[in-house]
Amino acid sequence: MIGKKINNYTIEKLLGEGGMGNVYLARHGGMDRKVAIKAILPELVSKEEVKKRFLVEASTMSKLQHQSIVTLYDYVSNEDGLFLIMEFVDGIQLDEYMKKLGKPIEEELAIEFTKQVVSACNHAHERGVVHRDIKPQNVMITSGGEVKILDFGIAKMMDDEVNNLTKTGTQLGTVYYMSPEQVKGEKITPATDIYAIGITLYQMVTGVKPYADLTTEYQIYDHIVKNDLPDARTLNTGVSNYLSKVIYKATRKSVSDRFLNCTDFSKVLDNQNELRAKYSDVKYKPTETVQKEVEPQSRQFNDKTKDVWNDINAASSNEMQQRRIKEKVPNSGGALTCGILGVVLSIGLFGPILSIIAIALASGGIKKYDAIPELYTEGSIKNAKAGQVLGIIGLILFALIIVIAIAANS
Repeated sequence: MIGKKINNYTIEKLLGEGGMGNVYLARHGGMDRKVAIKAILPELVSKEEVKKRFLVEASTMSKLQHQSIVTLYDYVSNEDGLFLIMEFVDGIQLDEYMKKLGKPIEEELAIEFTKQVVSACNHAHERGVVHRDIKPQNVMITSGGEVKILDFGIAKMMDDEVNNLTKTGTQLGTVYYMSPEQVKGEKITPATDIYAIGITLYQMVTGVKPYADLTTEYQIYDHIVKNDLPDARTLNTGVSNYLSKVIYKATRKSVSDRFLNCTDFSKVLDNQNELRAKYSDVKYKPTETVQKEVEPQSRQFNDKTKDVWNDINAASSNEMQQRRIKEKVPNSGGALTCGILGVVLSIGLFGPILSIIAIALASGGIKKYDAIPELYTEGSIKNAKAGQVLGIIGLILFALIIVIAIAANS
């Protein structure tokens, strides 16, 4: 391909190779402008599905004009092949940037990079486009420290199934950065990009790719669906309490628990200085558990980190708060009912059984509430705690009755 002309551009050198095509540096003969040309591999050009996906990528990129998204200048489909003519970015991919740095990226800089990625995705989402493969390899850092998002090759138009090329049930994306809904083949929404941005931010400030210790895709998929990321501070104690909660929220398993949209995500990032200053005294104390088996963040809340969580939620839109419907603490009603019956029937054998059931039900509900109190109603947690107290009282009454009966018989 070196020396070949595509329209008025002469290809000068190979920049990179991919599974579907190669990217070349080319120069316009008259304007002396450098461009990047993505050329679909010759052996794939004749395949109808490849042609369709090429047109999808061209159509998608033509809708996007943003300072943090690589600009598409033109596309060519002729007897020589399929080519995308794009803005040439003089920079380095984020994964290479981190590799050369050899340590986690400073929090301020990581947040600045993330804000630009969020802004770019917000622009795409507003035009009905979900990238769905946000990862360090698709984020370029220019020589001036600016971010450019690459590769909308598997982007999804939210209002168009594109001839079933991106239909529900299809897994497209890079495994480490895939959201739970991608793994399960469910509907793709802007929340998918928000999740991937959260994972990328996690990698920036910890210096570690999530799930890197796992050896099979099945194990990675299983962790993505079932297990929260370890708190970023277990890998880098310099990460602020504020940022660890931002990452936690962006990477929640349920779509409804993440930031509602990129606008809300941006608001939280824009409030970083205020929130971080407010909680600068919150120190993380690593557990004795090894990093690979560290407790999920949902179990690591304490009073002050709850405050951070509440403020992060408050920094996002009112619409987000209004749409968050709180649930009852699991089994809170059952715990209260069993507790009451345990006290009433403490004179018989069923009393202590009901009391034990009440304590067990209440303990499970209280543990879930303590992990993420924002999800549950205040009334239901009061019922759960009342059931726990009544269960204990029921057992004490039963024990007293037994003691009195033994004393009376002796």
